[in-house]
Parts: sequence; C-alpha cells; structure tokens
Amino acid sequence: MKKAIVTIVSIFIVIPICLLGIFYGLLSYRYQETFMPGVYVNDVYATQLSPEQMNEKLVSMVDPGEFTVKLRGDTQVSFPLLEAGYSYTYLDDLQTLSQKETALKLAERVMYQQTMFCEHHYDPKGVLDEQTLYSYLDRYEELNDRKVGSNPKVEIVKGKNGYELIDEMQDLLDGQKAREVIAQAIKAGEHVVDLDEADCYVKKPYTPLMERTIALFKEVDALQKCDIKMMFSREVTVDPSITSNWIKLDENGDFYRDKDDKLVLDEALVKEYVEKLAAEFDTIYQPRSFRATSGRVVTIKNSNYGNQIDQKAEVDYLMEAVPASYRGHHEPSYKIRAFSTKADDIGDTYIEVDMTAQKLYYYRHGKLTIQADVVTGNTRLGIGTPEKLCYVYFKQRNRVLRGPDYATPVKYWIAVNGHIGIHDANWRNKFGGEIYKTNGSHGCINTPTKEVSELYDLVEIGTPVLIFY
Repeated sequence: MKKAIVTIVSIFIVIPICLLGIFYGLLSYRYQETFMPGVYVNDVYATQLSPEQMNEKLVSMVDPGEFTVKLRGDTQVSFPLLEAGYSYTYLDDLQTLSQKETALKLAERVMYQQTMFCEHHYDPKGVLDEQTLYSYLDRYEELNDRKVGSNPKVEIVKGKNGYELIDEMQDLLDGQKAREVIAQAIKAGEHVVDLDEADCYVKKPYTPLMERTIALFKEVDALQKCDIKMMFSREVTVDPSITSNWIKLDENGDFYRDKDDKLVLDEALVKEYVEKLAAEFDTIYQPRSFRATSGRVVTIKNSNYGNQIDQKAEVDYLMEAVPASYRGHHEPSYKIRAFSTKADDIGDTYIEVDMTAQKLYYYRHGKLTIQADVVTGNTRLGIGTPEKLCYVYFKQRNRVLRGPDYATPVKYWIAVNGHIGIHDANWRNKFGGEIYKTNGSHGCINTPTKEVSELYDLVEIGTPVLIFY
C-alpha cells in the first residue's frame, strides 16, 4: 500500500515539479542574455534580443531633430543633433527590465494573468559627447571667436543693396562661452538657443569718430530705406539698391548737405531714372503689330494710343516718398493711359476695322461680340480713312456731321480719330465690298444702324481702335 502511495506521489507531484524545474532552468539558460518571450518595449517585440540589441533598435526609431543657434540680427545656424554628438539611449532601463523579466515572472503572468505578453514604455535619455559637439561647431565661422583687432573698422560702404555700415566693434562673439551655452542647452533638452540673450557678445566702447560715422549712417539709411512697388505692366521695386544712387554727393564724393545741414536726393538722378522707366513702359506713338481676325499679322505705324507716364509727377512723387521711407504699392501717374493694363495694352477688348475686307469687328473680353460690313473713306477722291491705332474718345447721340459741302445728321456717333468716327449711314442700303473705292465716306466708318447702335451701347471711352488695310 505504501509503495503504491509513493508511486502515485512520484507520478503526480515529484515528477511534475522536477519537470517544471528542468523547464525553468532551460528557459532561464536559454534567455539569460536576452529578453524572455512575450516582452514588448515601446510596441517593439524584444524577445531573443539583448538589451544592447534592443537599445540599438529603439534608438534607430527616434530622431532628436535639429538644433538652432540664433545670433545677432536675423542670422541663425541650424544643424542635426545626431551629427553633433548628441544621441539617445534606453540602455539603463532595458538592462533593469532584463533583470526583472525572468522565467519566474513569465510563469506568474501565465498562471495569474492568463497571458504571456507584457508591454513596457520608456522615454529615451539624451547623451551629449561635448568633444564631438565642439569639433562639429568648428565648421561654423559664425560661432567662432570674433575679437577687435588692432585697427577695428567702423565705416560706410556702398554695396549692391545700397549703403551699409561695417562695424567691427559689434557682434564680437565669445566663442568659448557660446559653445558652453549651446552644450548646456542641448543637454537640457532644448532645441533653440539665443546667444544674444545668453550674453555671449563682448561689448567694446566706440571712439568719437566711430560714433560720428554711426550717426551719419543713420541719416543715410533713413534717406535710402524705402520699398516702393511701382505698378506698371510689371512690378518695379524701388529700394535701397536704387535709391542709394540718388543721394547727392559733393565734388569730393562726400555726402552733400543742404542749407539746413540735411542729406538730400539729387533730383537730376531721380529724373534720369524716371526717364528710363518711360523709355521702357511708354507705349504711345509706337508701331504695333497684332494678329487680325483674318489671320494675318498687321503692323500699324501711326498711333496715338497707349501709355505715357507723367514724368514730372513721378519725379515729384519719388522726391517725397523716398525720404519718407515709404513702403507699399504705388500706381504711377500718366498723361495718357491705355485702356488695358496688360503688357500688350491693346488687351482683349477693342474695335478692329479691316479696310481691305471692309469689315468691323468688336471684341469684348476676347469674344467676338459684333461684326459688320462697313464703308470707309473714298480712296478715289484721296480721302481714304487713314491707318491708325487710336481709341474711342467721345460718344454722342443725334449729332449733325458738318463739312464744307455737307451737314448730315446721324443717330450714333463714336469719335475715334479727330473728325473721324464710327456712325450710322441710313442713306446707304449696301455696305462692304469695294464701295469705298468710288463711293466711300469723307473718312468716317459708315456702319449699319443695327450694329452701330449695339456698339454704341457696349463700347467704353478709351477702347482701342485698330484701323488698317
């Protein structure tokens, strides 16, 4: 009987305990340097990885980003932290976790929590190699020591962006202090440091001559410092790169002062600049080429249509706006203004009179809106309608057209070129063809009443008119 009890105990108690002991021993041995099954760290499966391997894997998933160093003015330097000797590590936490996550811990989870999985979350710890950082910062000249030499300069120089002040007494950086401040900020987990706020600049006293130079530059800069956007067919910017050339100098090349001891602009130079603008943007009296409705390219040499800048008004404006340091847009003044503001100031709304085809076309916003047969000036009598690029300058209802030997009433009068206009001609029952050669008008453009009435209602004063053969 006793023998049977011993056998039962051995089978159901001792042997399982021994087997469990053997399994525990094997499991502990198998994972003595790696994590046990079921372990996750930051959502990454850690089983069979050593703390060092797991650390490498987690670190590869985290980028510390960039660090920015702000210097005086608008200058700043940014660089990747990883390149500058800064890195992350989870190793301390992972080593501690590896010691805690034993086979016994795994067994407890399976028995009591009915799961073999467990999740752990750790934040990375930053580590900075200062020597690597300092060596890395050597590549940035802006972060090196800047000290006063034996003959420091404070002078005004002319550059492509206007007059500038060279001040070697300013922005004297204590490079060693700057490096220490940068290192401290990185170790504190910051991503930006302002060296001026951190008092990394050395202060040196100015000589009286230096102070006078600085005071003079303030006057010069106030006179050149503007940003005017002149709205021609393209935007023209007037800024210190231009206005610095207008500051008046004396015969010695020094800044000229008026009777009130003030710096002034040289009006002759401003006028010269406006003349150059007019040469570029004035389009009046210029020959024009365009593609006619027929498809052929037509050139009209005679023109009184286009833009003509009011040069005096623009000179006066600049002489006031520049010293006032104006910043903003400016619509130039014109003596004559084209109907369209586009580079091709004929635009997409115009009247076309093809005298060879004896056709009138009215385009409105690029769409052919009206077309009509017409009769132009009598070429046999030498009073043919002249070729010209002109514009609608006057409209009138029920006008009497008068000449040496006629007085003719019309219902619709659209004046386009002196005494020449577009009007109805109720005395005609035919238009177009070659009527103009022998029975043409005195120079006007005779148009059927229906079409000219529609044109009268639609066309605006200033609309360009292209008349050609």
